[in-house]
Amino acid sequence: MDQKYVTLFREIARTTSILAEQVMEFNRNSGDKKGEETAQLMRDDFNSLYDRMNVDIFNPHLLTIDDYRRLLVGALIVVNNLNNKIENEQKAVQNYNLTIIPQLQRILNECKDQDSVNTLADEIFKINTWLSFKNLI
Repeated sequence: MDQKYVTLFREIARTTSILAEQVMEFNRNSGDKKGEETAQLMRDDFNSLYDRMNVDIFNPHLLTIDDYRRLLVGALIVVNNLNNKIENEQKAVQNYNLTIIPQLQRILNECKDQDSVNTLADEIFKINTWLSFKNLI
């Protein structure tokens, strides 16, 4: 096996461990003790795999079938997380294109002096319109 795949697998283990840590924190803050314990076991499991692989030259023949199962689960979790991030970024881009950019262009097209800029900006960007912009940041 090429060492580039070993590096990739090591990163899958590391990233899955980090994601499990985030779920663990979320569950802790939500008062979900069982979910916190499950996420902690998952984090520890992927940390262990990462630690085993985190050497200069790792022999991939040391990976067990259970390690490959963990890597599959980890890869699925990482892909799901990436897909969610991409979806959120696409929503933000869409909101910019459909909302913020046209509104800023409207101000520049319609206003000739600072008073009209202030009046129109206040009308467009009032607090009750903020909810439609929340995906922008």
